[in-house]
Amino acid sequence: MKNIEQLHTIMNYIFEQAKVIEQIIKVDFGKECFIENSFKNYIKINDKYDIQNYPIPVVVVKDEFDIGLNLDGLFIEKFFKKNKIEQIDIIKLQLLFDIVELYGNENCMIDYYISGDSIGNIMEKINNSNEKEIGLAVYIAYDNLERLEIAEMIRAFQNCYI
Repeated sequence: MKNIEQLHTIMNYIFEQAKVIEQIIKVDFGKECFIENSFKNYIKINDKYDIQNYPIPVVVVKDEFDIGLNLDGLFIEKFFKKNKIEQIDIIKLQLLFDIVELYGNENCMIDYYISGDSIGNIMEKINNSNEKEIGLAVYIAYDNLERLEIAEMIRAFQNCYI
């Protein structure tokens, strides 16, 4: 395998960043959290989702949200009861993060939000689903991380829902 050194460097970076984020959550936010290795996540490659049969680190902030570190960037994820989705400021999230997604807890492959959707359109799709909970995830590429420091990113995410 030619790219083993590159892959090794990337994976070490990702797992080291998970430790940094864990400390930020504990020290700056005073929250209980831990790192887990999460399997069976998805990554979008060439506009198609592909399952990851390898672990990625996820910082779990107890009873609040998760911060995952994937090959292409960070994501923050939180699940809401479907009737609470209207309280999320999607427009604000779009301005701050590279990607915003709303998806089902039971079927994460169904996207309920497409950029530009009105909250009415989003709610209609969600209300017509069998989902009880909807996942909200925001993504930022590692290349763009400097423009939004990790602690600021977490605060911005928290400030977009009530």
